Amino acid sequence: MRNEEVDTFEKDPEVTLKRHDRILLSSPAVDTSQKIAFYAYLSQSEVDPGHHHTIIFDTVITNSGNGYNKHTGTFLVPTEGIYVFSFTIVAYRGHRVPTELVVNRNVVGSVNADSYSSSLYPVASTIVVVNLKQGDACFLRTSPTQSYDVGDLYSGIWPRTSFSGWKF
Repeated sequence: MRNEEVDTFEKDPEVTLKRHDRILLSSPAVDTSQKIAFYAYLSQSEVDPGHHHTIIFDTVITNSGNGYNKHTGTFLVPTEGIYVFSFTIVAYRGHRVPTELVVNRNVVGSVNADSYSSSLYPVASTIVVVNLKQGDACFLRTSPTQSYDVGDLYSGIWPRTSFSGWKF
């Protein structure tokens, strides 16, 4: 509330305020230096990445907290907390791209962009929420365990293969 609204509110005969009642006058300033978030995507498609291949998202749009490394494709957790990761994998028609979100050495999420239909670009997306410690390493890779070949990853103007995360 603005100050003049508070004055009017307090003078309203139908409103009884006691000394311990509180009125929110303005929202507190947000410390943006503590915000951690990143969003990156592939600048171009990857042909035949193979099994157990780390996907390196080389075009970084947001990297608040500097946790994402566009050279390694790894997000290093700057501070402990609950994190949300979202990733979208796009394949070419007739291709499969099974993908895993790995934290340190543990798979915590996966999707499979898989299509043998008429869909030009099969898309798979998911969201993973995980409690992480400072220094944990998070990255996406193609699955090492599928019995079939990993297909081509597509990324263009529409749609894009992307990876994002933020601290909750």
